[in-house]
Amino acid sequence: MVQPGLLRAVCATCFALLAIGGLGTACRRGQGSGGSPASTLTAVAPSQSRSGARRFGGGRPALVVAAPGAARAVLLALHGYGDTAANFVMALDLPALARREGFVLVAPDGTPDRRDNRFWNATDACCNFFGSEVDDVAYLRSLLREVAAAYHVDPRHRYVLGLSNGAFMAHRLACEAADEIAAIVPIAGTTWIDPDRCRPSSPVSVLQVHGDADRIVLYAGGADVLGRGQGAYPGSVATVDRWARLDGCSGRLAQASPLLALYYSPTTVTTVAQAAGCPVGVDVRLFTMHDAPHFPAFTPAFGDWVFTWLKAHPKVARP
Repeated sequence: MVQPGLLRAVCATCFALLAIGGLGTACRRGQGSGGSPASTLTAVAPSQSRSGARRFGGGRPALVVAAPGAARAVLLALHGYGDTAANFVMALDLPALARREGFVLVAPDGTPDRRDNRFWNATDACCNFFGSEVDDVAYLRSLLREVAAAYHVDPRHRYVLGLSNGAFMAHRLACEAADEIAAIVPIAGTTWIDPDRCRPSSPVSVLQVHGDADRIVLYAGGADVLGRGQGAYPGSVATVDRWARLDGCSGRLAQASPLLALYYSPTTVTTVAQAAGCPVGVDVRLFTMHDAPHFPAFTPAFGDWVFTWLKAHPKVARP
């Protein structure tokens, strides 16, 4: 059996290659900590039979993993540029975490671009490099509703987690489908270049996660993503500042206690900055992973922390 730490280290390399070269198969045969091959992840049926009668997502079916019994929440997991849903969820051990925590995990695939790299039509920074008109906001909104209805999940408990291009897509969903989403966890991706493109209809809690040694999507922002000339995108601090204002937080970001062992590093820590004065039930914070690359090898503590945070932040109405 492949050890979890080794798997994550290998897949960290894979995702770095995916981001810059569109390699889509490097990690497909990896295994999670439970030892289940990624190839065994298949779409499950909705509420009527749950026996494989049909798949979620219509013409763009999605992987769905659910524990027996009533589901507490839905987590939409969005892969990075050039990757697949199966690779992504197994690299983060999301199926096992979702089953343990009583979540329904739904993981769709982006559509292939001209270079056959799967992508999300996310923000003006990343990663619609060839001008596709695919409406991923409409597709993902519909998918969330379909899965939540099938498993009778409370509408207040719908969440999004994304990596890289998937993180940019999580930000766009929070901006344009805030009525569907309680909270997002974007990893190594930031918000719109144009701040006027983000006008959420209600508050969305945000847990921004980023390594300050990321050379693909720069922690401090940059001229463009992957040299594609999309424009100067904001860094993670600016992104969290924007969300604090949009969510009605009255205070600035303030440092909190460091969190240890969220990724495999013998010498560095993750520090936390949290917006002050947010409305009741709303949380906006930034995890800065010091000396961490684009997709670090996360420890099990990371997944534990994320699911604990998500459960604590159901949807709140605009004051």
